[in-house]
Amino acid sequence: MDFVASALADEVAGTLARVPGRQIRSRSGARAYGGQRGSDVTAAGSRLRADYVMTGVIQPEGGRWTRSASAARARDAGS
Repeated sequence: MDFVASALADEVAGTLARVPGRQIRSRSGARAYGGQRGSDVTAAGSRLRADYVMTGVIQPEGGRWTRSASAARARDAGS
């Protein structure tokens, strides 16, 4: 499952990187947070020097896989 999560994260980052005016931090820096449920978004944003942090979940549900993703503004995440 880690491979699927990593591949999806790379795909999302690649797509967002093509949006004019967006800067995407390296996956190697963000990988330190992979698989950590409940990671502190504000702290992660600060350490990565990022305005927004993407979070997501991939999990089996019945015979299918479900996924969700969201972007949180790092400075507002703790409020």
